[in-house]
Amino acid sequence: MTSKPKPTLGEPEFYSTSALKTYVRNGRGLLRPLYHELQVAGEELYAVLRYVPTAEGNTSMVRAKLVSMHLKRAAGAVEVATTEMVRTYASFLKHYTTELEASRARSGRRAFHFDQ
Repeated sequence: MTSKPKPTLGEPEFYSTSALKTYVRNGRGLLRPLYHELQVAGEELYAVLRYVPTAEGNTSMVRAKLVSMHLKRAAGAVEVATTEMVRTYASFLKHYTTELEASRARSGRRAFHFDQ
């Protein structure tokens, strides 16, 4: 039985705009599914634990919520990490506008090429 290759961020080689953009995209792609997995796991855990009887014989919704909230908080932390990955690139574009515009002016406009 072979397992799928696990996605990674890759090497943090920030020598170009495209390298930074690729790193941020990889990070977002890696974290986004984790957010959904933790969110769903928190909901499933709550659904299971809420029906565990207490010593008095009642269900324990409060305890189930307290326990499952840790997974939901973990999902929230991953959501923040995902957002910060995207903000990294947006911040780069904002703070390095001058250098980016100068680079575009030097290289000129790309010509459209017809392949076929």
